[in-house]
Amino acid sequence: MLDNHKEFIIDCLNRKMTFTAILNEIQKAGTSIKSTAFKQYGNKLKAEYGINNKTNTAGKELNPEAIKARYIKRKDVLRYLWTGKKLSEEDVAAVGKEYEVINYLERLIFDFKSVFQEKSKAMLAGFIEIYENSAYSKIRSFINGLSADIDAVANAVELPYSNGFIEGNNNRLKMIKRMMFGRAKLPLLEIRILHGEQIFLGKHTHL
Repeated sequence: MLDNHKEFIIDCLNRKMTFTAILNEIQKAGTSIKSTAFKQYGNKLKAEYGINNKTNTAGKELNPEAIKARYIKRKDVLRYLWTGKKLSEEDVAAVGKEYEVINYLERLIFDFKSVFQEKSKAMLAGFIEIYENSAYSKIRSFINGLSADIDAVANAVELPYSNGFIEGNNNRLKMIKRMMFGRAKLPLLEIRILHGEQIFLGKHTHL
């Protein structure tokens, strides 16, 4: 049945008309055909005659190869930079070729992690010296932050101590405050903190 409209369909496809628009025209001529069957027939004609009727909103023809492009997620790039996982060698090369800053960040992160692995204040000073004049303002800001708190950063590099336990308790108390905001006063907050859940050496015990 659609073969009777074959030349018309090919002409419409070459004029970048959508399947829906072409089907509407055929149905106006009195031919009843389902949308799914028509799309199958239209795709067959496109493949047979090498027709590309894909266009963007400006009517510009789209490149079929570009439509099939593979997208690399930002979070996967960040995960790779910090852990070295999730991206193939081909993806790493493609991203590095397109964005030179990725290669720069990879070197910076490797150098920064090396400072803590070696626990060396000398390496910390060298790291700051290398990157303090970076071409990237965000990195210069990061280095300025390290320099401003150099004593604390140097202690973090050299000493085995951590304030993680204190920060964990602070986060817990703030969470309880947010949960109770506008619903209770200090006495109940005190009870929740002291008797609701006690934390000993990182382990949670419900009372």
